[in-house]
Amino acid sequence: MKTKPGKYHLTIRETEIIYLMWDAGKPLMASEMVGNGLSISTVHTAIRKLTEKKLVEVVDFVRNGTTFARIFQPTITRNEYELDMLTANFTPKNRQTLTTSELLDTFLQGLDKQASLKELDELEQLIVRKRNELNS
Repeated sequence: MKTKPGKYHLTIRETEIIYLMWDAGKPLMASEMVGNGLSISTVHTAIRKLTEKKLVEVVDFVRNGTTFARIFQPTITRNEYELDMLTANFTPKNRQTLTTSELLDTFLQGLDKQASLKELDELEQLIVRKRNELNS
């Protein structure tokens, strides 16, 4: 079965750059993203493509030495991106045998006890909310 890349269609480098921005928790200059195998040229190329895709925006300009530098931030959240990647191929048509319960159980297996209990509490609240929506 051929997989869909999701609606964002990011390359590996674009994904690395946008994760760097999310991890930083603040807008960044391109020069702040250089390192760990990423050259300034690679960063600029990825930012240009992410900007064209409207997934990154320029939020400010700052003086950096003798020049001005643009400051970038993502326009989507990490959750939006990761949910898109997860659900791109997880449609009713493509999941003939895999159930949502099995998928959630797999995710919970990777968590420690406290994290699992927290997730289960949140799932219980979600289930109640969805049941109420469906019953009204």
